[in-house]
Amino acid sequence: RQIRKSVEVRGDFSSVKIAEGYMLDSTSFDFDSITIEGPESVVNTVDHVQITIERSNVDKTITESVPVVDGAQVDPTQLTLSADAIEVTMKIVKYKVVPIEVQFTEGGGAKLSDLDWDYEPKAVTLSGDSTVLDGLNSIQLEPIDLSTLPSNDETVERAILIPNDAKNVSGEETVSIHVIIHGKQIKTLRTTNIVFIGVNEEKFKATSLSQQVQVTIRAAAADASRISATSIRIVADMSGYTQEGTYQVPVTVYVDGFDSAGAIGQYSIAATLAAADEPDEQP
Repeated sequence: RQIRKSVEVRGDFSSVKIAEGYMLDSTSFDFDSITIEGPESVVNTVDHVQITIERSNVDKTITESVPVVDGAQVDPTQLTLSADAIEVTMKIVKYKVVPIEVQFTEGGGAKLSDLDWDYEPKAVTLSGDSTVLDGLNSIQLEPIDLSTLPSNDETVERAILIPNDAKNVSGEETVSIHVIIHGKQIKTLRTTNIVFIGVNEEKFKATSLSQQVQVTIRAAAADASRISATSIRIVADMSGYTQEGTYQVPVTVYVDGFDSAGAIGQYSIAATLAAADEPDEQP
């Protein structure tokens, strides 16, 4: 008796040789399955149909109609196929190994000359159109601000950001960077030396509600023992505040007299901006 059934379409692309610097991104068929019809004894021996492509030195996407062959290699005159050919698309894309660059911002008493660092991965493999990859010579990570590192031996994670039209074939999404700061010591001090700048003194006077500020500094080992609370100066810039009130004001920390030193982290104080005292009238 005659029967019909749906069978899977499979592709044999083992004879497609991709050009150097390119890779097969994906394959697709216009039909994932077709219907075959014929004698039951013949149809039951077929579990798939196959298409085969042979090409060499392929460096661009292929789209073509390929004849269908049943997977059991039975007499084709005994079968009726719902499609004699399948349109196949083999998406070919360029790939490139792109090095990763670690960047630093000096601060917090640390300079590039004080550092040793290592990181993994050091490169990623990207795929995409040549117009995107040809001009991409490195991936620069978000800079590591050394003033944010709380110790002299830290591991920092950074995201790998790639162009929108590229694909990360390697799969790594982050870089792990191990940073060691040499020849520096870390010290925590409390200071009451709080200074305001940028105050319109004809209209306002500024007062700190914070009686003292605890700061952590990093300095050369020879300087760290000599730095005291009197070396620390807290500067609050009030130029952006034009109304009376109480504010949490970011401050800059200076370590006077010690060029090797710098503050670790961000600091602020609570400050009040009030109306200036009226000047005394002259008799």
